[in-house]
Amino acid sequence: MAQRIASLDNQTSGLGVGETPAMANLVSSYGTTLFMCILYTTLGSLSIITNIIHLSVYASTCEFRRKYLFFIALEIGELINAISYVLTGMGRGTELLEGSMQDPITVHQCFYTKYWPHALILGTELPAVCMIIISTERIFAVLKPGAYKRVFTGHRKFLLLMLVPLFGTVSVSIGGLSALGSERDRLIPTRHCAIINSTAKWYSTFHFLFGVTAYTMSFASTTMVWSMRKKYSSSRFGSEDKLSVVMAISASSILLVALPAIVMICIRWDVASFNDVQVALTYACPGFLSIANTIISFKFRKELRHQLLLLLGLKKQAAIIKVFSASMKTTQITRHS
Repeated sequence: MAQRIASLDNQTSGLGVGETPAMANLVSSYGTTLFMCILYTTLGSLSIITNIIHLSVYASTCEFRRKYLFFIALEIGELINAISYVLTGMGRGTELLEGSMQDPITVHQCFYTKYWPHALILGTELPAVCMIIISTERIFAVLKPGAYKRVFTGHRKFLLLMLVPLFGTVSVSIGGLSALGSERDRLIPTRHCAIINSTAKWYSTFHFLFGVTAYTMSFASTTMVWSMRKKYSSSRFGSEDKLSVVMAISASSILLVALPAIVMICIRWDVASFNDVQVALTYACPGFLSIANTIISFKFRKELRHQLLLLLGLKKQAAIIKVFSASMKTTQITRHS
């Protein structure tokens, strides 16, 4: 251990004033880390507001709760992701302002003494699991409509949703066990305590690849719906504008989720170097995507937009009933993000 600390001292002796030592291939300085903390805290706060608005609309009527059950779970997952941004920004900001950001820390200490690595794990993986469930429902509805009616009943939907917290619990537990393994005493030069430096290499790699896989699956299932819609002129899969928007969002989601995954995996595997600003901007992409999805959802889903206006006291109940009745004539297998 003493040799490792001495090695770190040698690495940091040539740094300029105000610079922090590299975390793997993450190049840090006081200014860039401060930018990261401000961005995460601001973005997380905005995302929390949009997620709460979206959840309030979903939960406002019994019909909405039934129709958008899986999407409610997805919004809760994205709300947790938004909270993880705030926790990470506050945690790293505290370390920075207290002057302890440059103090070396082990993988074990990062996972078990800091409060944001677990939130970062759950914030990415819970929405990803929801995406997989929604995509599976969509595939069943297109390819196996008979099985879809049997499997995706109200009661069984709740059972499927139990997989989300179960998966999160198991994943965080495995991440914790990986921090107890051979890498537990690996020294990290700074106290960013990102996922890649709070868990074993294999676990952090799985974590980022899992999120990309979930969104790729969503795009594939949406493409399947689009293909079936083109095949049959009298489509029963929803309006053209909704499906087009879903296609565009699904495709862009893959890119926006893949960007932070590529950056973090490259850092962990010593492939490339990135500074805090680059990491912050790429890692913020899923947060920006969550906010954008909320705006687009209200833009292209009339029933949600009208229900929001009703909750704000700007619309009459009769108009909402009319819009919702028209919406119920289509199936609910396309997603808003």
